[in-house]
Amino acid sequence: MPRGLRRFSFLGSRLACAELYWHGVSEFEMLLKAAGFANARHEFGYGDESQRSLVTFAAVK
Repeated sequence: MPRGLRRFSFLGSRLACAELYWHGVSEFEMLLKAAGFANARHEFGYGDESQRSLVTFAAVK
């Protein structure tokens, strides 16, 4: 073994479950406003990218 390296052993792992919710654009804007955000808006893409599969949201609280 090279100098300065130590042996490590695997201790285990954890598996976490999380719920994933899918919302439409207008539903997500309504959720932002209901949570106290004002001026919630969206645009498709990010910066110069105009992909319809990517939606960028901006809101002010």
